[in-house]
Amino acid sequence: MTGALEIVIAALIALPDLRRAGLILGLIVIVAAVVTTVRHREFSHLVPLGLFVALLLMAVRTV
Repeated sequence: MTGALEIVIAALIALPDLRRAGLILGLIVIVAAVVTTVRHREFSHLVPLGLFVALLLMAVRTV
């Protein structure tokens, strides 16, 4: 389910008119992943999530 949602998010980000909606949805998914990772104390998985957050922030700056 999450993978399908991420594919939809990627498609939304690729379309200029829907980019903002895709970025917002992507942010929600990443925040949920970070919260889940911290709750389960799997701190080694925070590094890739941090990379995705950084990429999202870079994408937001281009909108």
